[in-house]
Amino acid sequence: MHWRCVGMIVCASIAHCLCDGIGTSQFLNVWADTCRDSTSPLSVPPCWGRETPKPRHPPHIDFHHGPKITQPEPESGIAVIARDLRNR
Repeated sequence: MHWRCVGMIVCASIAHCLCDGIGTSQFLNVWADTCRDSTSPLSVPPCWGRETPKPRHPPHIDFHHGPKITQPEPESGIAVIARDLRNR
């Protein structure tokens, strides 16, 4: 397909666990700015810092979980069928 205005179509499918709506919007806006004028600096500079957020040193957990709640073991499929047959 040929466009008279030398334009293009962009389709994006982004997993929310990798990027939120604001990050997606920033990426698409910077991409569009770069397509318009590749010589100007980026409106949002990339962040390559892998240290953000910084972990505590030493690690410290503030949340108290309370007592552990145990659940009964699930019955196997054969045990459930045998019980149902006995109850008929």
